[in-house]
Amino acid sequence: MPGARTLFIALLLGVAFLHGAADVSRSHAHLIAGADYFEDRDSQHTIDSIRKVESSKFHQVSGEAAGFVFSSSSYWFRIALENPQKNPLPRIMDFRPTWLDQIDIWVVDHAGVVTQHLNGGDIYPHSQREIRHFQSLFSLNVPSGASTVWIRVATRDPFVVAAGLWEPADFYRGQNALFTYTGLLYGALLALVAYNLFLFFALRKRLYLFYVLYISVFLVMNFTYNGYSAYLFWSDSPEWGNWAHGVFIYLFNLFGILFALVFLDTKRHLPRLHRAMVGFVALMALTALISAIFGGYTWMVRSAIIFVVFYSSIVFWLGVVSWYEGNRTAFYFIMATTAGLVGSALTAFTVSGGVSFRFVTYHAAEIGMVLDAILLSLALANRYKTLENERDILDFKRREHEMMLEQKEHFAKELELRIDEALEKNRRQEALMIKQYQKASLGNLIGVIAHQLKQPLTAIGLTVQDGADRYRLGELDQDGVREVEKNVMNHIGFMSETIDEFRNYFRPDKKKKSFLLESCLEKTLHLLQRPIEQAGVAIRLEGNEGCMLTSFESELQQVLINLISNAVDIFKERSIEAPRLTIRIEEMK
Repeated sequence: MPGARTLFIALLLGVAFLHGAADVSRSHAHLIAGADYFEDRDSQHTIDSIRKVESSKFHQVSGEAAGFVFSSSSYWFRIALENPQKNPLPRIMDFRPTWLDQIDIWVVDHAGVVTQHLNGGDIYPHSQREIRHFQSLFSLNVPSGASTVWIRVATRDPFVVAAGLWEPADFYRGQNALFTYTGLLYGALLALVAYNLFLFFALRKRLYLFYVLYISVFLVMNFTYNGYSAYLFWSDSPEWGNWAHGVFIYLFNLFGILFALVFLDTKRHLPRLHRAMVGFVALMALTALISAIFGGYTWMVRSAIIFVVFYSSIVFWLGVVSWYEGNRTAFYFIMATTAGLVGSALTAFTVSGGVSFRFVTYHAAEIGMVLDAILLSLALANRYKTLENERDILDFKRREHEMMLEQKEHFAKELELRIDEALEKNRRQEALMIKQYQKASLGNLIGVIAHQLKQPLTAIGLTVQDGADRYRLGELDQDGVREVEKNVMNHIGFMSETIDEFRNYFRPDKKKKSFLLESCLEKTLHLLQRPIEQAGVAIRLEGNEGCMLTSFESELQQVLINLISNAVDIFKERSIEAPRLTIRIEEMK
């Protein structure tokens, strides 16, 4: 049906702009586009007084919708209509968004007579509205010829007003198109919720639970601000219907941040940033409470929309920082959440009047959220697949191990001797390798000692030689002798400390004892101070302080010396610029 397709395209894109009188004989007309409006700051004007206001004090709406951000004023809209037919035409007038509190409509014919006066809006229970619907709808009888429609709107929510005048049959066909879009949207998100809820019960991973909560709260929030919740569940409680907007927007912010923290594992990877985000969540909850108690509904919903914008930026930045700090899974988070976050921000700007009202911009959060949810679900599914592969590998290894045990039992008597011989040979080889390793370690350690003592010995020799030269030249007085003595004693003191450290290192100590791992590392680094400084290697210690270890300290020092020495040698061989060695102490439980 060409008419239905045209209607659906107009519904999605909203590109019709009217100038002058709207021809109501058409199946659909955007009324606010090109309309004149007047701001009634004190909300004192009546239909009689507003008709007397000079035209110069009116302004023209640019775009399909009029947006005034947040305003406590009432706004009057003056719209000229033209009915070329001889009889009045029945039409349906719809208003978007659904949260407009007070809407009053007057139809004035060409003779200046008010032929209709209608009122409605979000503050009225659905049972008191002229047409029971999730939107604010009105039945108009447009007089023949030229007429004028006066509309007064007031709301505590973001002040965005869009209105259309429909031929009734076309309006309900358009509703079918809208419900098709909504059904596809909610169906896709509910399918993702069900799938990931199944994964949560199967794997018992809290990540999937937070994902389900995140998507579910978005669905409830979207269902609420589109007017479906009030229409279906609390149709006679308009005040709660209004409060639900701010409550579910705050909950969406809350669960969105919690999901980001769990997905990115910031508690482990970015502990400081994690604490900061927890503080931000606490601030958001406190703001919601304070604004609701002291500012009422108006300030609560305003602060909620402001936090949506902050939330979009902060969560995206959180993913970027996590990826920059080395968390590779953050890449999937950034890719997945970009669409959802941009969509949420675009919708927030639209309902606050910062962006021109269009179907696409108003529903950008929904479209972006579907992309966000699908990409995140794919990332979570990939993680699930990885876990399954790991389980298959472990199961294969287990079966392989069982088969090996059976074969060993079958051939145990026949192979027992050969196994013992092979084990004995391996033990001898291992013992030989250990001795060779100890010799190599001892040689390396002796080299370190020689390097440690060589520099102060050279410095002592140069100091003595310099003193002798100055004595022969007659330049060495009593103060010079003291200076030479001081320099020599300083170097000798350093050598003595070095010898004591190495002597303690070689002292036999085969009994386990408890010691600070950090202290053991510091002793080792002090022994290797000269080669480390010569190689220009920057050493950085990270991790737990006060970590106690019960072991053989000297053997551990030997291992650390070899590891650090090998690293320093590699830096030299590969000519690494500004080499840096990070040693992290972490207590595993």
